[in-house]
Amino acid sequence: MPKQRQGTWIDGKFIPEDYKFSFSLIGYKTDWRADFDWSSGLVTTHGKAGDTQLPLADNAVDPFSLSLNIRSQLVRNQTQMSVSIIDESEIDNQMYEADLEEPVDTALGCLETTRVRRIRENSKRTSMVWYANDYNYVPVLMQHSKRKGNDFRLKIISLDVNGLAVQPVSSCALENPGFRQAGLNQASE
Repeated sequence: MPKQRQGTWIDGKFIPEDYKFSFSLIGYKTDWRADFDWSSGLVTTHGKAGDTQLPLADNAVDPFSLSLNIRSQLVRNQTQMSVSIIDESEIDNQMYEADLEEPVDTALGCLETTRVRRIRENSKRTSMVWYANDYNYVPVLMQHSKRKGNDFRLKIISLDVNGLAVQPVSSCALENPGFRQAGLNQASE
């Protein structure tokens, strides 16, 4: 599932320039891309259905830049976040809430994080991401769950800051004997 994007940082925000998405699985294949033209206020998507031009209202970003956008809002101490996402031929406005600070055990050890939950009208799915407070809100754990489906979890395994590897520290269980790992059995919350 190759994804690529290019962009620049302006005033602490990631501004995408282009995005390419490709997915292939046993007889199914989809490819699409987006070209952002900020000076004209338009994004042009190119996919199976042809080309679509959409207005770049609310600083819309591509799906791959979502975590960068959330991170920049956390840096500004925002707890309620709205992010407009380009999705092939439409713009989807998604709502997020920073709802909890908690420790997360990772390959880097125990990290203090801020949990961000996607707010959905459809309560059958839950999406949460934990951002490391001490590392400028880099995402360290992601979880997507369906009430009657599989859970999908991604966890950070390494981190370089300014070209230097972050050295692991002790686990949360060593620091707090009653520790319960974040993200476990929380899909129904």
